[in-house]
Amino acid sequence: MEADLQTVGVAVQLVSLKYAIYQPGDGFGMATLDKMTLKAAVLAYPRQTSLFERLVERSAILHKVLITDDRLASRKGLRALMLTQPDIQVIGEAANGEKAIQFIKNNKPDVVIMDAFMPVMNGLEATKLIKSKWKGIRVVILTLHNDIREEALAAGADAFLVKGCSPDDLIKEIRNERRETR
Repeated sequence: MEADLQTVGVAVQLVSLKYAIYQPGDGFGMATLDKMTLKAAVLAYPRQTSLFERLVERSAILHKVLITDDRLASRKGLRALMLTQPDIQVIGEAANGEKAIQFIKNNKPDVVIMDAFMPVMNGLEATKLIKSKWKGIRVVILTLHNDIREEALAAGADAFLVKGCSPDDLIKEIRNERRETR
């Protein structure tokens, strides 16, 4: 019976003639319950989603994203942000524009988050190549340098954001929900 109860998100143990019931936030509580009352309490407890259910939810991904930034910490932070969004999936990372182009050849992301200044091939050069070969891929320039906005948009970027912007602004750009024009 304990295994059945744990599958619905409640840990239950038999302690003498009393049941110890764990509820998040409240801790363990002791109660003398008959089997019918216990079963009703367990069935009424909010169910946690299973790993399978979370995978099914993630299968409805609408936006596949490639993160391109030479700083590992930036890529990790962006990946962590994307994990909070059920409709966004990071399908890859690249440390420079050249690696981004190589990645795009084999895996077609919907959106590329692109830093402007990177070694080997910078983000503006990569954006020009991406937009010339894959017009349907959305490129969002995310950089520390606010002074290159016009240059980035002229290179074909669909959006321009400065690092440190609101996470909501970045998510809206990925989803193409922003109301502002360039």
